[in-house]
Amino acid sequence: MNKKKHEEIILNCRIFLRGKKLSFELIDTPKEMEKMNYLSEILERSQDLMFFKDKKLKYKYVNSSFANLFECDRDLIYNKSDRDILPEELYNQSERGDLLALENGYYLEIE
Repeated sequence: MNKKKHEEIILNCRIFLRGKKLSFELIDTPKEMEKMNYLSEILERSQDLMFFKDKKLKYKYVNSSFANLFECDRDLIYNKSDRDILPEELYNQSERGDLLALENGYYLEIE
């Protein structure tokens, strides 16, 4: 009996539906991970408050400076909203800015 060797190939891809066409984009995972690690390192070194929220306005990333402001571990902020962590007045201001950012694609306020 002839046994064939099987080689496992792991492909990472993004799939897009553009009109009636389906597109596949192969991703070079090591390079993508390198970029993410670099970005994460920059965000962590910053003393500025850095965070990312999803479309439901839940925190998906906060840097150490942001977590230190609330004197807690960043894991306690993950997946929470501003309503969960901010005083009412700050929450209202933050929500207004977030909604404008979602609507317009950006939000800019100068103090």
